Amino acid sequence: MLLTGVAVVAGQALMFTSFFLGQTMLAAQGVPNASLGDPGVLSAVLGGGAYLTAIALLAVGLGTILRATAGALVALVAIVFLVPGFAGLFPSWLAGILDFWPTMGAAAVFTTLPNPDYPYPWLNLGGMCLGVAAVLTVAFVLFRRRDV
Repeated sequence: MLLTGVAVVAGQALMFTSFFLGQTMLAAQGVPNASLGDPGVLSAVLGGGAYLTAIALLAVGLGTILRATAGALVALVAIVFLVPGFAGLFPSWLAGILDFWPTMGAAAVFTTLPNPDYPYPWLNLGGMCLGVAAVLTVAFVLFRRRDV
């Protein structure tokens, strides 16, 4: 519970800080920039904070299940970065499954324009959160059985 609160606050603070710093740097260069009032911007910033919260909770769940920091980090990097990054290298029969990979669709919440590949970014983020809840449930059960 405490981690969730810290992750929500830290994720939202990080997203708002990076948005304002980025927009300030763009404005200083005379490049077009956005404000929170522009269509889709506030939603993307808030969604980014929720995404970061889900990733933090996933990391805790994996760490509890694997009981090894290095193993949990490898699994987290593979889930978040490697599988989506190498998705184009997988066989075509696997492409349909990868369309449902949680971090691929959930990352669409960062966009301000609709992505035709992921037309429902908040639904995708919700699906990712359900996956994280499943990992946390397994972690809780394993923790109760072997560590208490």
